[in-house]
Amino acid sequence: MNQFDATSFAIAASEDAEEPPSSSRRHPHWKDVPRSQWEDWRWQMQNAVRTTSQLVELLPHPPRDIAALESLESQYKLAIPPYYFSLIDVDDPQDPIRLQSCPSTLEMTSETGLELEDPSKRIKIRPCRASRTAIQTAC
Repeated sequence: MNQFDATSFAIAASEDAEEPPSSSRRHPHWKDVPRSQWEDWRWQMQNAVRTTSQLVELLPHPPRDIAALESLESQYKLAIPPYYFSLIDVDDPQDPIRLQSCPSTLEMTSETGLELEDPSKRIKIRPCRASRTAIQTAC
Protein backbone atom coordinates (compact mmCIF):
# COMPACT_ATOMS: atom_id res chain seq x y z
CA MET A 1 0.00 0.00 0.00
CA ASN A 2 1.48 3.33 -1.01
CA GLN A 3 1.24 6.56 0.98
CA PHE A 4 -1.80 7.80 -0.99
CA ASP A 5 -3.75 4.60 -0.28
CA ALA A 6 -2.91 4.78 3.45
CA THR A 7 -4.07 8.39 3.61
CA SER A 8 -7.36 7.69 1.83
CA PHE A 9 -7.91 4.66 4.10
CA ALA A 10 -7.35 6.83 7.21
CA ILE A 11 -9.82 9.43 5.93
CA ALA A 12 -12.43 6.77 5.21
CA ALA A 13 -11.97 5.25 8.67
CA SER A 14 -12.38 8.63 10.37
CA GLU A 15 -15.54 9.32 8.34
CA ASP A 16 -17.00 6.00 9.52
CA ALA A 17 -16.34 7.01 13.13
CA GLU A 18 -18.42 10.14 12.63
CA GLU A 19 -21.52 8.22 11.58
CA PRO A 20 -24.36 8.20 14.12
CA PRO A 21 -24.86 5.00 16.07
CA SER A 22 -27.24 2.47 14.51
CA SER A 23 -29.33 2.29 17.67
CA SER A 24 -30.12 5.03 20.12
CA ARG A 25 -28.57 5.19 23.56
CA ARG A 26 -30.89 4.16 26.39
CA HIS A 27 -31.01 4.79 30.09
CA PRO A 28 -30.73 1.42 31.91
CA HIS A 29 -34.31 1.87 33.17
CA TRP A 30 -35.60 1.28 29.61
CA LYS A 31 -33.07 -1.32 28.45
CA ASP A 32 -35.69 -4.09 28.07
CA VAL A 33 -38.17 -2.08 26.00
CA PRO A 34 -38.60 -3.65 22.55
CA ARG A 35 -37.32 -1.56 19.66
CA SER A 36 -40.79 -1.29 18.10
CA GLN A 37 -42.09 0.37 21.27
CA TRP A 38 -38.97 2.48 21.76
CA GLU A 39 -39.41 3.98 18.30
CA ASP A 40 -43.15 4.61 18.75
CA TRP A 41 -43.86 8.25 19.66
CA ARG A 42 -47.06 7.24 21.46
CA TRP A 43 -45.13 4.93 23.77
CA GLN A 44 -42.57 7.69 24.33
CA MET A 45 -45.26 10.16 25.43
CA GLN A 46 -47.08 7.60 27.59
CA ASN A 47 -43.85 6.74 29.42
CA ALA A 48 -42.46 10.26 29.78
CA VAL A 49 -40.89 11.26 33.10
CA ARG A 50 -43.56 13.46 34.72
CA THR A 51 -43.00 13.44 38.47
CA THR A 52 -40.24 14.30 40.89
CA SER A 53 -40.26 10.74 42.23
CA GLN A 54 -39.59 9.38 38.71
CA LEU A 55 -36.89 11.97 38.14
CA VAL A 56 -35.12 11.20 41.43
CA GLU A 57 -35.26 7.48 40.67
CA LEU A 58 -33.51 7.99 37.31
CA LEU A 59 -31.11 10.84 38.13
CA PRO A 60 -29.08 11.28 41.30
CA HIS A 61 -30.12 14.33 43.34
CA PRO A 62 -28.89 15.54 46.72
CA PRO A 63 -31.51 14.92 49.44
CA ARG A 64 -31.81 18.67 50.13
CA ASP A 65 -32.94 19.26 46.54
CA ILE A 66 -35.71 16.64 46.50
CA ALA A 67 -38.15 18.65 48.64
CA ALA A 68 -37.49 21.76 46.55
CA LEU A 69 -38.11 19.83 43.34
CA GLU A 70 -41.36 18.48 44.77
CA SER A 71 -42.56 22.02 45.46
CA LEU A 72 -41.66 23.02 41.89
CA GLU A 73 -43.71 20.10 40.58
CA SER A 74 -46.94 21.91 41.43
CA GLN A 75 -45.81 25.08 39.60
CA TYR A 76 -44.18 23.64 36.49
CA LYS A 77 -45.22 20.71 34.33
CA LEU A 78 -42.61 18.11 33.48
CA ALA A 79 -42.68 15.66 30.56
CA ILE A 80 -39.39 14.21 29.34
CA PRO A 81 -39.76 11.34 26.85
CA PRO A 82 -37.51 8.33 27.55
CA TYR A 83 -35.52 8.83 24.34
CA TYR A 84 -34.67 12.44 25.22
CA PHE A 85 -34.03 11.51 28.83
CA SER A 86 -31.57 8.84 27.65
CA LEU A 87 -29.46 11.55 26.01
CA ILE A 88 -28.68 13.00 29.45
CA ASP A 89 -25.29 12.13 30.94
CA VAL A 90 -26.45 11.08 34.40
CA ASP A 91 -22.96 11.52 35.84
CA ASP A 92 -22.70 15.17 34.76
CA PRO A 93 -24.81 17.66 36.77
CA GLN A 94 -23.92 20.31 34.16
CA ASP A 95 -25.06 18.23 31.19
CA PRO A 96 -26.72 20.67 28.73
CA ILE A 97 -29.74 18.46 28.07
CA ARG A 98 -30.22 17.92 31.79
CA LEU A 99 -30.07 21.69 32.40
CA GLN A 100 -32.64 22.32 29.66
CA SER A 101 -35.15 19.64 30.54
CA CYS A 102 -34.99 19.00 34.28
CA PRO A 103 -36.32 21.40 36.91
CA SER A 104 -33.75 23.24 38.99
CA THR A 105 -33.90 24.64 42.50
CA LEU A 106 -32.69 27.92 40.95
CA GLU A 107 -36.21 28.33 39.54
CA MET A 108 -37.44 28.98 43.08
CA THR A 109 -35.50 32.23 43.50
CA SER A 110 -35.68 35.58 41.75
CA GLU A 111 -33.85 38.84 42.28
CA THR A 112 -37.01 40.83 42.95
CA GLY A 113 -38.94 38.20 44.87
CA LEU A 114 -41.71 38.30 42.27
CA GLU A 115 -43.07 35.12 40.81
CA LEU A 116 -42.57 36.20 37.20
CA GLU A 117 -39.62 38.19 36.04
CA ASP A 118 -38.73 39.77 32.69
CA PRO A 119 -35.30 38.31 31.83
CA SER A 120 -34.77 40.78 28.97
CA LYS A 121 -35.55 43.78 31.24
CA ARG A 122 -37.82 45.24 28.50
CA ILE A 123 -40.40 46.42 31.01
CA LYS A 124 -37.93 48.90 32.50
CA ILE A 125 -36.83 50.34 29.15
CA ARG A 126 -39.93 50.23 26.95
CA PRO A 127 -40.60 53.62 25.32
CA CYS A 128 -44.39 53.48 25.48
CA ARG A 129 -45.89 52.91 28.92
CA ALA A 130 -49.64 52.37 28.79
CA SER A 131 -51.55 52.49 32.03
CA ARG A 132 -53.43 49.40 33.16
CA THR A 133 -56.77 51.20 32.94
CA ALA A 134 -56.11 52.20 29.32
CA ILE A 135 -55.28 48.59 28.44
CA GLN A 136 -58.33 47.23 30.28
CA THR A 137 -60.74 49.68 28.60
CA ALA A 138 -59.26 48.96 25.16
CA CYS A 139 -59.90 45.23 25.56
